[in-house]
Amino acid sequence: MGKIMDFSFVINKPYLLVHALNVRQPTPFPEWKIFKQGIKKEYPELVKYLADHRLYEVLFLYLNADKLVEEFGGDVEQLIKRGLSHKAFEQLYRETEKYCAFVERQWKQNKDLVLRELPAITGLTLPSEDITVYITHPALRNGVALLRLNAICWGHPEDWKNYTTVYLCHELLHILTIKQRDSEVMHAIIELACDNELRIRLNGMGEYFNEGGKQVGHSELLKIEKKILLHWRKYLKDDKKDIFEFEKVVKHLLKK
Repeated sequence: MGKIMDFSFVINKPYLLVHALNVRQPTPFPEWKIFKQGIKKEYPELVKYLADHRLYEVLFLYLNADKLVEEFGGDVEQLIKRGLSHKAFEQLYRETEKYCAFVERQWKQNKDLVLRELPAITGLTLPSEDITVYITHPALRNGVALLRLNAICWGHPEDWKNYTTVYLCHELLHILTIKQRDSEVMHAIIELACDNELRIRLNGMGEYFNEGGKQVGHSELLKIEKKILLHWRKYLKDDKKDIFEFEKVVKHLLKK
């Protein structure tokens, strides 16, 4: 038997820092707000630049790296060095460590079921290599697939039971369907597969598009999902599933 896919959970300190400095993020605790205001005052243009760009692209994919060096020189290094040594970051890191342990426990609890049910739902073969998950503070909503790196950035409040497992699998499907990454239809299918069907199987109960009175999924995709729901239920009963062929069928149906 070959190697079975697993998630490897890590905390990348520079990414954790800069993600939490993003001006569009809420404040995880009062001391962080004071620290962030000071950093923003000292490095206004750099903080604005990082806030206006997708942080994971800057830090992980090194896009615009030359621009960073050209415009800000050693300020990037100084900002990170100062931030990592600040007591507010120590608290941010401790809380993130605690959250990371929670995420890992939940995944270990759900792993066997997910590895069985996700291929059964989608028809996809899961990768044999590990997927790295970069954990950020749970108060700062984060969830994105790093398609070029086979990695995920994640941090989010636990809105309902097994929320984290469901959305790690959601991001995993973005990686596995990378050739369709620009497809709104594929994103809707991913939500049907993970946000809905996998959630219900994990929790042993539930209904599509709603969990505990909260809407499940992106509002802009719900119209597509509800329109193709009967076809999706038929797909789930098919013994020979091909999610890419199903996407083609759905696109054809939506043109009518």
